[in-house]
Amino acid sequence: LLPDPILTLPVEVNWERGLIGVTIDPNFIENGYVYLCRVVSDPFTHHRISRFTMVGLHIDPATEVVLLEGDDQSTMGGNVPAGHQGGALHFGGDGKLYIALGEQTAGA
Repeated sequence: LLPDPILTLPVEVNWERGLIGVTIDPNFIENGYVYLCRVVSDPFTHHRISRFTMVGLHIDPATEVVLLEGDDQSTMGGNVPAGHQGGALHFGGDGKLYIALGEQTAGA
């Protein structure tokens, strides 16, 4: 464990929201890529999947490459709008990044 966080980012923290997924690139030793799934509130509450580059023991927020901006969660319904966020990130055997997002208890 490091004494200080490697990265600090704004997130929406209601219920199951926040930083909800982290994985490293299969070639992390060579490229330093770290992938994050988080819920942000600007310009509306939504998932954001980003790639960052770690150099040494820290990540410069300026290295962010946004890979996916999710839908406005206020339009999704559900009896617990901040629930069932999902957020798992994993690399498959095919080298592709797989992302699982929740349905926000919206049912259908």
